[in-house]
Amino acid sequence: MGHDAILTAAPCRSTDSFLRADQAAQIKELGIFSPPHPRHTFYWGDGHRESVAGPERAENISPTGWVAENGMKFSIHSDAPVTFPNSMRILDTAVNRTHADWVGGRT
Repeated sequence: MGHDAILTAAPCRSTDSFLRADQAAQIKELGIFSPPHPRHTFYWGDGHRESVAGPERAENISPTGWVAENGMKFSIHSDAPVTFPNSMRILDTAVNRTHADWVGGRT
């Protein structure tokens, strides 16, 4: 990668699990690439809901919809080998926000 590519690369936040709607617009304005991680919703949503973030914040774990609504580019990933790389499960979780016993807020 040449020097120019480094200077024009966008800053990146890693695994935006608890991004708020107002922060999505701010991140876009700043030109930051902010990838949600919907696998957190599927595998650890209950734990975040019950002990880490509380019910209100857990409703919006990895809010792919807010990123998309703001016209931002994003990626979704499995964090393999932390979670098994299953593309269809990742897409399903990003769109439907499913987890063991509940469905989160915005998709």
